This record gives sequence, C-alpha cells and structure tokens, in this order.
Amino acid sequence: MLEKTTITISLQTKKILEKEKKEMTWDAFLRELLKKAKMLDKLLAAMELNRMFTEEDAIKMEKILEEVKLKWRRKMNL
Repeated sequence: MLEKTTITISLQTKKILEKEKKEMTWDAFLRELLKKAKMLDKLLAAMELNRMFTEEDAIKMEKILEEVKLKWRRKMNL
C-alpha cells in the first residue's frame, strides 16, 4: 500500500477542485492536472518560438548548422 499524506488548502480551493475532479481520485486528478499544465507550458513555449523566428530565420540557421557540420568533418579528417 502506498503511503499517504495530506496537503493544506483553503476550503474554497478544495470546493473548486472537487467540482473539477468529479469522480476521479485525488491522485489521478492531481496527476492529470499536472500533466495538462506541463503540456500547456510546452505549447506556449512553442508558440513563442514560432512567433520569434520566421521561416527566413530557420533557413539561415540551417545554413549555419551545415557550415558547422562541414567544419567538424574537416577537423575530423585531419
């Protein structure tokens, strides 16, 4: 059997969370909540990168990476 613990939260917060968790166990609900929060963080980060870099930037980066790879190959063949 897994050990259990308690966490202290306000009654208002508990009521809000209980409405959202429906029939799920607290363990399952909190894990699902964490999973969704992490996914949202990743999506927001990807959207920010997409906003920051244009396709032209991506093409420039690919060119730079190819040049670096070529330099590495030359060094390895010395």
